[in-house]
Order: sequence, then structure tokens, then C-alpha cells
Amino acid sequence: MLGVGTLIHTNPISDPIRGMRFAKVQSRVCVAKFLSKFRVEPSKNTPTVLEYDPMRIVLIPKGGIHLNILRR
Repeated sequence: MLGVGTLIHTNPISDPIRGMRFAKVQSRVCVAKFLSKFRVEPSKNTPTVLEYDPMRIVLIPKGGIHLNILRR
């Protein structure tokens, strides 16, 4: 029987819903940490109008997106 203050430890990877939630939080923390240390700006090679490749399933611009990553 569980008493007051008893902690139940579960593995977030074993439960798919908790695992997905954990992965989303982990991804957000990673992006926030990256953006706190680096600045992302468009380069001079970045096109202003993006053209998409119709033969791909995922929308990816032709030629990619060129960015400059600078330390803060």
C-alpha cells in the first residue's frame, strides 16, 4: 500500500505517451540552450522567396536554407 509522500518511479521511455512528452521537453530545452549561446541569422546566400521541390514528401526548399550561426 502506498503511503503519503511515497514516490513512484517510472521509466519515461517505457510508457510511449510519457516518452513522447519527455522527448518534446528535452528538444525544447536543447533548442533554448542552443539559442542562448548562439545567434542565428540569414546569410547573403539565403533566398528571399523559397521555392519548394514538388517531388518530395516533406516541404524542403530547393537549395536548402543558408544560415550564419554566431557565438553570442
